Amino acid sequence: KLIDEIYEKGIKNGALGGKLLGSGGGGFFLFWCKEGQRDFLINGLKPYITLPFEIENEGSKILYYSPND
Repeated sequence: KLIDEIYEKGIKNGALGGKLLGSGGGGFFLFWCKEGQRDFLINGLKPYITLPFEIENEGSKILYYSPND
């Protein structure tokens, strides 16, 4: 139920779609939105933690994230 609520919140706040990633005790949503809608989406997803990202041809560069660093 919580997963559905987060997904619906993302869609209602400008996401064109989303994907649930990860497994076990953790994971995250990857939301996609139109250019210029990111701030609206981020504000709509509060109080959840959001991380900006860019799609590149080189592959993943973030191997570890800690909000306290």
